[in-house]
Amino acid sequence: MDTIGRQVTAFVTMFMLAGLIILMYMIFEPQRRAAAYNEQVETAAVRGGHLFAENCVVCHGPQGNGITGAGFALNTEDNKVPDDDRRTYIRNILNNGRQNSNGWEPNMPIFLETNGGPLNPQQIDDIITFIGCGDWNEVSHVLTGELGTPINAIPAPPNFKTPNARILPGAPVATVAAGASGKNPGASVFEANCITCHKITPEYPNGAGVGPDLTGVAIRKIPSRAPIIPNQIDVPTEGAAGLHKWIRDPSSVRSGSGMPAFGADKISDPDLDALTKWLMTHTTPPTTTPAKSCFQTIAR
Repeated sequence: MDTIGRQVTAFVTMFMLAGLIILMYMIFEPQRRAAAYNEQVETAAVRGGHLFAENCVVCHGPQGNGITGAGFALNTEDNKVPDDDRRTYIRNILNNGRQNSNGWEPNMPIFLETNGGPLNPQQIDDIITFIGCGDWNEVSHVLTGELGTPINAIPAPPNFKTPNARILPGAPVATVAAGASGKNPGASVFEANCITCHKITPEYPNGAGVGPDLTGVAIRKIPSRAPIIPNQIDVPTEGAAGLHKWIRDPSSVRSGSGMPAFGADKISDPDLDALTKWLMTHTTPPTTTPAKSCFQTIAR
């Protein structure tokens, strides 16, 4: 009996020990995985920040605020914690370049090495991770420290504000005629001319996001900035005519606006009428979303 009792005791002890090990694994393994994931994201963002400092600040600025006429702002809410669709959108632009929407140089250059650019796919992914998850202040540190370039010595964008003379292979170009795709004519005009800068729900929730989100534009003032400035179009009051004025000549409403003018040579009067009429149907305000984070929560 003593032998059997000792065997039972040993079995129970081993069973309890195994259970304790499994329990500890279940408690600590998720934390270990989250910590490893967070370290991977942070490391990629650091690499991406260095690459951004070396390749992107000339047109987009060290803080990602963009340079009017050269490069869009990248430190936008839409680019934070990019989902798969957003990463694909940014990756396609980096891979293939893009024609400058204002008709002037510089174009967005091609960066993927297999398309003639300087970066491999991992480096491009690192830049995307930095844009969505990195610390913009680190770019200035890299510039002034490792690269030895004072902020006030960053060169001007290449061929800045000279006429655009090339179409990049594979780059998105506005070619869709209003109504040609069978959708609402105004939506077709938006898709052909506006989606490279703006998103609007429900039709185009994955637009570029470098310009303001136009969801609910019919019940807002534009341009919408904080603090509110006096030079705005009160869309609910001025209606489609106000939108028409803003799209045709934004600088007549607010001097120095980054919004390019769309004259009749870019959007015909009938197409602009269709666009503004379609925009005026957007009366639902955008939904608020909780703060986003690239990093996984580590339970304590």
